[in-house]
Amino acid sequence: MMATFVGAVGLFSRLGWGEQWRTLFADAYPGFEADDGGTLVGMAWGAIDGFLAGLATAWLYNVARRE
Repeated sequence: MMATFVGAVGLFSRLGWGEQWRTLFADAYPGFEADDGGTLVGMAWGAIDGFLAGLATAWLYNVARRE
C-alpha cells in the first residue's frame, strides 16, 4: 500500500500536484525523484518501509495479546 502511494505521488508530481509530498519522500527515500527510475526506486523503498511497519505492528499486537 505504501509503495502504491509513493508511486502515485511520483506520477502526480509530474503534473505539478503533490510537490511537497514528493519532497518529503525524497528526503526519506534515497533516489526517489519524479522520473520513471526514481519513482520505481521510491516504490521499492515504500514497499520495504510498509513491510517493516506492518511487521512491527503485528509483533507489538502479539506481545500485547499475550499479557
